[in-house]
Amino acid sequence: MTPEDRKTFVHKFCALALLGVAILAVASIVVAPLAQATIEARDEVASARERLAALKARRLDLAALEAALKDETARSVDRPLLIEAASSADGWRKMEAQLRSIAAARDGEVTSVRPARLEDDGALKALRLDVTLRTPPERLAELLAAVEAAAPMLFVERLRATAGQGSDDDRLDLSLTLRGLAAIGAPQPHAARPGARR
Repeated sequence: MTPEDRKTFVHKFCALALLGVAILAVASIVVAPLAQATIEARDEVASARERLAALKARRLDLAALEAALKDETARSVDRPLLIEAASSADGWRKMEAQLRSIAAARDGEVTSVRPARLEDDGALKALRLDVTLRTPPERLAELLAAVEAAAPMLFVERLRATAGQGSDDDRLDLSLTLRGLAAIGAPQPHAARPGARR
């Protein structure tokens, strides 16, 4: 190789080396940031999609909750919470009549009713009845469910069931305490306060 050829080779080698350096520089300055930006953009898109999916799910949950609230409101209109009564005695009487109707519709029989503790909060009173009744065993669950679903609302606070005593049938004797909330106010038809019955 002549000196002139060697010089040309060195020049070409240096040019190729400089070209490689330039390519690396361009890659580090332009390509790498672009790649990083692409990755970040994909992450942002994925995050946005997750947020959108969460919002859609939340919207569905809110729609379901709103529907449930509307349904409960509609049912509450037909199921008043309070017993409207002119007096505590009137409220007890209405509770007793309500319970007797529920029991009779399910082959039950109320055998005694006695007004129990009264919680007085001005116009709103919590009335309680101590009750004994007889019911077929197979209708016990139905009877209790009907009491809990009654309108105005009744609440079972205490319950004790025993096998019937002194009878040829197999009915259960139930002893329970019922609680109802009464709004005492507007005049109602006169009724005597319920007492113990057998």
